[in-house]
Amino acid sequence: MFVKVYKNPLIYILMLYVFFEYLAQETLLPTQLHSLVMYIMVFFVMLFTLMNRVINFSVYTKWYFGLMCLSFCSFIYSDHFTTGAAYTMFVILIITYCFSYIIDDYSKYNLIVKTFVIAADLMGLMIFATGQAFDVSNRLGTSISGNANVFSALLMVAAIFSGWLLITNKTTKGRFFYSVSLLFQLALMGLSGGRKTIIAVVVCFIWFILSKEKNFNFKLLRNITLVILAIIGLFFSMINIPIFYNTIGERFLELFSLVRGGTSAISSDSIRKKMIQIAINAWRKSPIVGYGLDNFRFYNVTITGRFYYAHNNYAELLYDLGVIGFVLYYSFLIVLIRKVRKVSYILQEYKSLIIGLIIELLLFDIGGVSYYQILPQIVLCMAFIAYNISNKIKPTSVNDIC
Repeated sequence: MFVKVYKNPLIYILMLYVFFEYLAQETLLPTQLHSLVMYIMVFFVMLFTLMNRVINFSVYTKWYFGLMCLSFCSFIYSDHFTTGAAYTMFVILIITYCFSYIIDDYSKYNLIVKTFVIAADLMGLMIFATGQAFDVSNRLGTSISGNANVFSALLMVAAIFSGWLLITNKTTKGRFFYSVSLLFQLALMGLSGGRKTIIAVVVCFIWFILSKEKNFNFKLLRNITLVILAIIGLFFSMINIPIFYNTIGERFLELFSLVRGGTSAISSDSIRKKMIQIAINAWRKSPIVGYGLDNFRFYNVTITGRFYYAHNNYAELLYDLGVIGFVLYYSFLIVLIRKVRKVSYILQEYKSLIIGLIIELLLFDIGGVSYYQILPQIVLCMAFIAYNISNKIKPTSVNDIC
């Protein structure tokens, strides 16, 4: 699958970074491997940047730098100086700059996309090989990544790329490989109990299918029918297969009950709903600037006794940085979608992926915080890179994807 040879070693270092993002987990490979590769990547990118004597910051880098500065300025009036979130935002700025610097054409872009998929598959195989997939005492990923939601988010990103590659691939072997990868990753997500991540993958996959066909025809109708049948089969498996019901099926049923206005027997659902309400109610008292970067958890502990973030990016962002931060953050996503839709020389396949990645982030934000988390910002950076490459070159085919 990886045919082209690159003289620049940076792309291979980036591949290693992605591989160890998945494989260097607490119960798989030493986590220090991922940190080591990260430091090596940053060192060489900075070295190449200095050697070229030209620093070209992408619009994404400038935008996130602005968001980071706004977040740091919030410490002037915040009650708590959160060094952890501040450091993470700085790391995000550096890592995403490395992604933007290294990935400068569609061939490299496709290579990194495939690396996400294969890395997730290898992680899953290692989990089964070590017998960790059969531990039903906890949601899969709890002991592997330290948090089942983090584990599920990793799989979500890979599954979205698998779905996109499945739709855009031109060969039977390629479609078969990415079909198996997608199903394998969904199964792992099911064992991890990741509801929002499964929903995001399904919605994005439907979007990829709908956006591929410009007009309504038999092929589109067939594909939609197959997806509906696949969703029915997926839901049937979650409800009727014990191992999946215990990890994800019951959680989905309780989620449906909560959405319909009822209650959920899963305590975390009620807690999250309450935390969102607490964040919104408190935000109304300081709507413009909020209370400071990552300060919600300090307020939340005084109300609920739990030192948790809001588990909702919309509520968290409003509480932390107010309307100013909220508008600054989401305006970037909206503007990117508008630009992608207007530009005619971006291949439809890449338009579909860019918008799909943004849809994934918008759905993920309902149940998670993304503005100071590394993986969601890598996803957003990948969406922007696909758009940015189109401003440098005008591709004519996507055959190198397959």
